[in-house]
Amino acid sequence: MFNDPIRADGQFAPPSVPEDDADMFDLAPVSLWLEDFSALHAQFEQWRADGITDLRAFLLDDPARIARCASRIRVVKVNRRTLTLFGAADVDHLVANLARAFRDDMLTMHADELEQLWSSKARFVSQAVNYTLDGKRLDVLLKAVILPGHEDTWDRVLVTIEDITELETMRRKTAESELYTRGLFEHLPVSLWVEDFSSVKSLFDDVRERGIVNYRTFTSVHPEFIERCMQEIHVLDVNQHTLRMFAAPDKATLLARLPDVFRDDMQQHFQEQLIELWEGKLFHQREAELFTRWQRSARASAILGISGA
Repeated sequence: MFNDPIRADGQFAPPSVPEDDADMFDLAPVSLWLEDFSALHAQFEQWRADGITDLRAFLLDDPARIARCASRIRVVKVNRRTLTLFGAADVDHLVANLARAFRDDMLTMHADELEQLWSSKARFVSQAVNYTLDGKRLDVLLKAVILPGHEDTWDRVLVTIEDITELETMRRKTAESELYTRGLFEHLPVSLWVEDFSSVKSLFDDVRERGIVNYRTFTSVHPEFIERCMQEIHVLDVNQHTLRMFAAPDKATLLARLPDVFRDDMQQHFQEQLIELWEGKLFHQREAELFTRWQRSARASAILGISGA
């Protein structure tokens, strides 16, 4: 939205607007603003005549120019939902306190909207932060369109404000949760691996379709199937403790040297893991001898858990 626009001198409901349309505007369940951008249009024409071509650079070079643009936008009328959303007693109360609703970094966001209009677009969309008159934060999705018949003057622009505060709050909480989870993964003092077993599952499905029931017998007769399964496991990520445990300087080095880590009798241990997976056991634990990239061996307790099954 715009920084401290001024209500136009005239009535809030032009007499030319049919009564039914006026009712629909006033009763719409979304915040609606009818605004006059004609003075902004004149300002743009003057800047073009002065040779300005890159509006964004021109505005950011002197932020006072953005405020000047905002001051040239006049509110014609707003609907009831707008008053409710911003906690205004009436239109005069809202217009007199717009500086409290559109503040802080709104000027920077307004520059994006101005640039869209400068590019001869008849509409613009932006996401912004507004505030109710008592200071409550509102995350909003703002859309505006120059009404048909007013493209040459911009004297009638319809602006809608959708309250997306709840959605944005959930998004921020999700991002914070993911950051927290990522931090736990990276810094827990145990070796953690994220692996993709989807290709192994496909191999299992193919074997089942061939009528195989006793997987232990099958893999004893066809040990190459175990090796094939090992090759089809894709390591997606490991944590910092894993790198220290295997003396690897970084993840790329460790992943490139996996054959040096999982070797010798690992196929036998892996066969047991595959048998448990075949039997539907998605969580199991066993010990195996692994090797660091410098060929030192160590006994490790491996815990396998399958999620998203």
